[in-house]
Amino acid sequence: IDSSGDISSSIAASQDVPLAMKAVDFTGSLDDALGDGIIDVAVHSLKDIPPANRWKEGLLIGAYSNREDPLDVLISDRCKTLADLPKGSRVGSASIRRQAQLLSHRPDVTVVNIRGNVQARIAALERGDVDALILAAAGLERLAKSESGGNIISAPYTYNKISADEMLPG
Repeated sequence: IDSSGDISSSIAASQDVPLAMKAVDFTGSLDDALGDGIIDVAVHSLKDIPPANRWKEGLLIGAYSNREDPLDVLISDRCKTLADLPKGSRVGSASIRRQAQLLSHRPDVTVVNIRGNVQARIAALERGDVDALILAAAGLERLAKSESGGNIISAPYTYNKISADEMLPG
C-alpha cells in the first residue's frame, strides 16, 4: 500500500522543504485499509502519524515498543562533535527538530534537507553532497542489528553520539 507520503516524498526529495512542513500523510492509506478490513494491523512510527489521525474513530494504538536511544548521531569523516564542524559545513538532516537545534548552536553551518533511507543519505555524504549527517541513533542501531555484521558506517566515516545538552537550545 503506497501512502501519499511515499508518493510525495519522491517529489519533495528534490525540494529543500522538509516533508513535515508539506503536511505529507504517511499513514492515511494504511489507516483506511485497516478501517475497511483490507488489512488486520498496521505498524507505524509514531512520529509519522499526524496528530489528527492518532485518534481516528475506530482505530487505536494497540501497542508500542519501549523507547530506544533518544540521542542523535553525527556522521562525518572530518569531525566527531558539532563544535568540530568547520564554519560553512553542509550538514544533512530531514528532521525539522534536528535542523533547528543545529542552527541554534551553529548558525555558521548550512543545513541541507536530505531525504531517503539511511543508505541513500550515507551515499550523499560519500558523494560530497554534504559534509556531515545528523541522524537518529535508534534508527542506526536498529539498522545495524538487521545488517549482517552490523556495520552500516565504514571508514573513513565515524559515528558519534551527540549529547542531549549539545542539541538542546541554550
